[in-house]
Amino acid sequence: MVSELGKLGIEAGELEDGMWVTGVDPATFAPRPATIACHNDHRIAMSFAVLGARLPGITIGQKDCVDKTFPEFWAVMSSKLGLSYDVPPPEACSSAAAAGAAAAAASTR
Repeated sequence: MVSELGKLGIEAGELEDGMWVTGVDPATFAPRPATIACHNDHRIAMSFAVLGARLPGITIGQKDCVDKTFPEFWAVMSSKLGLSYDVPPPEACSSAAAAGAAAAAASTR
């Protein structure tokens, strides 16, 4: 989570039992576009998908990792929050660091 937040320009760090995040001013914060490596963890994919509903430029790698706990997640995000997603080109997912990530990536807007 810390490294993925850092990709967006959000300052965060690890604690022995959790993490810390420095808040940003939503009026002036300009996130950097980033491909989020989910490390096959549905919690990372879901967390950054929600963030991606508010911030542009977030690409979720391994979108299918949510299937094990909430197979309808992307459909619910689309219908309830108006989230749209599409499969980005394979080169956009090269940093997702997982076999098959390019074929299973989704972009949030």
